Amino acid sequence: MSPVTHDFGSILKFIEEVLQVPTLGYADTPADDLSDCFNLGQSPLPFQFIAAPLDATHFLNDKRLPEGLDNDDL
Repeated sequence: MSPVTHDFGSILKFIEEVLQVPTLGYADTPADDLSDCFNLGQSPLPFQFIAAPLDATHFLNDKRLPEGLDNDDL
């Protein structure tokens, strides 16, 4: 958790810093780069499998027809 208040431009600033690209506009120029939220120098953590209620064969063999688009805004 970060004690710093970030804004939307911080996401752009983070991408610019990590990928070493020039600024993309006015929103990211005054923003911080979220560096207090990440430790990019740490060693990667080992992969952990997470048990799922359904296995891959369920989705590969699913014969249900696709449903329509979400229409909550209608």
